[in-house]
Amino acid sequence: MKETQKSKITRVGWFLYDPKRKMLCLHRRDHKAKSPNIWDCFGGKIEHGEEPEEALIREVFEELGIEIEHKDMRLIRVEGNQETYRILFPIWKTPAIRLGEGAGFAWLPFDPSDQSSVQDKLKFNVLHKEALETLEKFQTTF
Repeated sequence: MKETQKSKITRVGWFLYDPKRKMLCLHRRDHKAKSPNIWDCFGGKIEHGEEPEEALIREVFEELGIEIEHKDMRLIRVEGNQETYRILFPIWKTPAIRLGEGAGFAWLPFDPSDQSSVQDKLKFNVLHKEALETLEKFQTTF
């Protein structure tokens, strides 16, 4: 059953989370995106022959210049053809983040143990619906 589910996954998404500082990093979509100028999780397509976690490692490096390991990632949400992960920010290996795609990124205060809503915590009214649902799931599974 699991193999059938994985074969349908064509995209991976993620956000970075720094548990020491209680901050998360989100992506601002650029003008080329379907829904431009809104905040979202990062994401990318799975290439032929890749498993979702392999694509995640590659995409994180391509988009941000960060090297991650399997121990850094945790699957948060599966929706349609996408798996979305929380990645613990590997600060010890990353001197600086470089943005490879999109309009920008930002580190935002986020304490998942705080029971207020994600929208209230982030004070965003332009957060992509799927990102909001993913962060709500992260908050309830933290």
